[in-house]
Amino acid sequence: MAVPSFLIVLCFLLLMALGVLVVFKVLRNPPHGGQSEFSLLGSKLSLKGPAWLIMLAIGVLMVAAPILVAAVERRVVTPFQPPAPATAVAKIS
Repeated sequence: MAVPSFLIVLCFLLLMALGVLVVFKVLRNPPHGGQSEFSLLGSKLSLKGPAWLIMLAIGVLMVAAPILVAAVERRVVTPFQPPAPATAVAKIS
């Protein structure tokens, strides 16, 4: 079963929107000190260390994910096959 292309585009747009939201929340209220908590859509995330930098990197990766996927995507190239009537004729005088 093939996944419809509009569904893939929708998922990537949602991922980008969530990444923009994460970057916005990090830059609006950067955590100071060691451990920091981050709540998004009812879930709480607790990070240690430079949490704002980690969250900023995750947000930027979420925004850039569709661009990175498009860059590494391989196009399928099918070899050219002449139409059937052209192969039946061996020589034209």
